[in-house]
Amino acid sequence: MAFSEKKSVRPIIKLPFTSTELILECIAVISLIFMLGTLVSSWPSIPEVVPKHFGLTGKIDAWGNKNLLYLPITSAVIIYIFLSVLTRFPHSYNYPVNITEENAERQYRTARTLIIAVKTEIVLLFIYIQWTMIAKAKALFSPVFLFIFLGTLCYFIHRAYKLK
Repeated sequence: MAFSEKKSVRPIIKLPFTSTELILECIAVISLIFMLGTLVSSWPSIPEVVPKHFGLTGKIDAWGNKNLLYLPITSAVIIYIFLSVLTRFPHSYNYPVNITEENAERQYRTARTLIIAVKTEIVLLFIYIQWTMIAKAKALFSPVFLFIFLGTLCYFIHRAYKLK
């Protein structure tokens, strides 16, 4: 079974970034800058009390200090950094297929692109959360993001099997 394969025997390959990966990285970085800019520019007009929790129906059911608005940007930056470091070690990931000298480059590239895509989607999700908190909108989580995440995961798992 591929998931029990020893990671220590996998080839270690340094792969250049693809144009898709670079575009996704740019989107993520620009999104982080946008998050910070939105927070800084909105700060004076944000009331002292902001929504901190939304129920399943999107109704605000808890309020907190506006300093809670630092949480989405801080979380997004920490996750961005962690996943950026993780992209440098594709040989350490779990794969649905055995990694060989022949398929290592394809599998590593696919897995790294998955991590970068998910990282970008997570940053965009945190933008949505921050924006919702600032605007006091009625919903915290849209099913659209769930479908985007699941679609990305399914696509890359399918691709990993296809590139076997």
